[in-house]
Amino acid sequence: MMKDEMIKLNPSSEELNDILKRLRLGNIRREIEQQLQRCTEAKLTPRQTVAYLLGKEVQYRAEHSIQIKTDMACFPTQASLASFDFSASNADQAQFEELAQCQWIANAQNVLLYGEPGLGKTHLAIALGRQAIVRGYSTLFIPANDLLTQLSKAQQMGTLQERLTIFCRNKLLIIDEFGFPLSGNDDWAALFYTLIAKRHEKSSTIITTNRSIKDWSHYLSGDVQCTKASIDRFMQYAIPIKLEGDSYRMRKMRQQVATGGRTDTELMRDVIL
Repeated sequence: MMKDEMIKLNPSSEELNDILKRLRLGNIRREIEQQLQRCTEAKLTPRQTVAYLLGKEVQYRAEHSIQIKTDMACFPTQASLASFDFSASNADQAQFEELAQCQWIANAQNVLLYGEPGLGKTHLAIALGRQAIVRGYSTLFIPANDLLTQLSKAQQMGTLQERLTIFCRNKLLIIDEFGFPLSGNDDWAALFYTLIAKRHEKSSTIITTNRSIKDWSHYLSGDVQCTKASIDRFMQYAIPIKLEGDSYRMRKMRQQVATGGRTDTELMRDVIL
């Protein structure tokens, strides 16, 4: 064991950097001289200095972790609750601010966001996903078609369990635009059920859709019984939220028409009025 007399009380910059490197305090090491200068100017006590430096390291690591998890989540946009226009639909701001606390994820509950197109379902799903990451939950965003296509290909290649593990290791899985088949396969219903069953009571899932639940079987190869089994498990602990209001895209186009911001005004009127 190193004796106290072997510890230098006034190490050189190189020696101090070597100590921080051995302790893997890389963030402090990059700015140690500037940070020490700030502590000196602020006349911090030794205890306060240690608390400040270690606090900065914790802050750096937390921010880095959030950035890494955000990149891995594959969000298509940087949507947030702060940037959502709650006045344009019936979305309850207080409810979503409560959901942003992520207690429902701790309880392995699900969220179903459904309603007509253009009401911000994807925006709200991403916003909740970003809040989940801030609170330490691994998250993955994926369009429903991509999800089911990947599962189908994995089954054909004999790697289904590995692919399911990838989708299930995230505490929150966001399945976007459920109900828009490109070319649905006969095995989609069974694959979707397998995924939902594997996550049931363990992890949380958000599904966004403009399809009624009773129409989901049409998307899932017409397999009514298998679809019912999936819905039963997903909805057992789900928080259903129906969004109603005026489409954001249509509203924006009306504004452009009203202000003469579109050159194809007559065509736009035919489309949106």
